[in-house]
Amino acid sequence: MCLFSIAKYLLFAFNFILWAAGAAVLGIGIYLAVGDGSSAVVEIGGVNFYASGSYILIAAGSFALIIGFLGCCGAMKESTCLLGLYFTCLLVIFILEVGVGIWALVNYDTVDELISESIYSYDLDPVSAESGGNSAFISMEKQFQCCGKNNSCNDWYAVNATEPYGCDCKDGDKNCESISANSKCGVPTTNPTKYDYVYSEDCTSAMTVFVQDNLTLIAGIGLGIGLAEIFGMIFAMCLCGAIKDKRQVTP
Repeated sequence: MCLFSIAKYLLFAFNFILWAAGAAVLGIGIYLAVGDGSSAVVEIGGVNFYASGSYILIAAGSFALIIGFLGCCGAMKESTCLLGLYFTCLLVIFILEVGVGIWALVNYDTVDELISESIYSYDLDPVSAESGGNSAFISMEKQFQCCGKNNSCNDWYAVNATEPYGCDCKDGDKNCESISANSKCGVPTTNPTKYDYVYSEDCTSAMTVFVQDNLTLIAGIGLGIGLAEIFGMIFAMCLCGAIKDKRQVTP
């Protein structure tokens, strides 16, 4: 009877944690999918698997919220059938989240090369930029507080642009420095720029850091919560055993 009560309340406590973790994973997944910079990572950076990882986290978080309710029902009703279903579903989530964590770590080292190749192949059109074109790239520069592909302002000057479009910033902003102090922003003598300050970091580096940081976050969440779910499966098995023992003792 003591084992039954302990297992029952431990499962309740775990499911409360599972609900909270599921809500957190759902929220983080949504942030990674629709947050600032996410569309640029896929459209310009070419990191298509970034969106896939976000959607998997959204699915896992939503599933965890439902499974937590199922576990509580199984404990309250003392139903070995519900607890067995709960164990199976928890095992599926465990495999999914640990798999996502491992997937994020495996893809970590491929990000730099993938982004570098994709951004390098992106066409900068100064004529279009002057009339409001190249909006996706310029918007990315603003979001990531970066300038150019991998050679700062010189990437714009290399295509005969009169300005390093999207690179201008205000003194005090992150990665912002005087254009005269930026060795990669040598001002063309024929068309001096009107910008006093520009972002110092190139967009290949800025986007790579952004994606790698988020992959680390995904890996930590997937592996951490996934491993914690082992305890939920153990509590469910213990409670199932305790329920069977209770039924055998009860005449």
